[in-house]
Amino acid sequence: MQLLENEPELTEKLGEVPVAVIEKGKTPGPTCSPEANMRPSAMRELFPDLDPSDWPVYQEVTKDAVYFLTSRAAFPLKPMPPNFRNHGNYVTSVARLGRFLGEKAEEAGVYILNETAADKLLVEDRIVRGVRSGDKGRARMARSSPTSSGIRRGHEGDRAG
Repeated sequence: MQLLENEPELTEKLGEVPVAVIEKGKTPGPTCSPEANMRPSAMRELFPDLDPSDWPVYQEVTKDAVYFLTSRAAFPLKPMPPNFRNHGNYVTSVARLGRFLGEKAEEAGVYILNETAADKLLVEDRIVRGVRSGDKGRARMARSSPTSSGIRRGHEGDRAG
């Protein structure tokens, strides 16, 4: 939404829902489970006025150590491989980060389509024009008739260019 602030004509052309996020889960985040190390530069760029203590993180990485483990000993790797260096990054849960970003997106006016699976990008002249959503209820109805009324068919949403 920040990108559209200085583009009122484009915002008007995009219509009632200029930006939408398609989320497979009931809310943003729960389908993302692992923990991760996050570089702080993205958070600072997206939320320059937000104090790091308000970020969805556990703690800052202040010390790095990597060991080669055997059945009898642990040997520190020195020098440490570059892709294992996380000093200055933050430990976060991807699910927690997803929830946080979803909340911030909604606050900014982004429409979140929960429980919607994106089935296919609709591309025309190398430009994404929309998304075809998947059917809802198919897994629940797998044991019953394929013509069951519990299945809601997916649909295509697009933006005329």
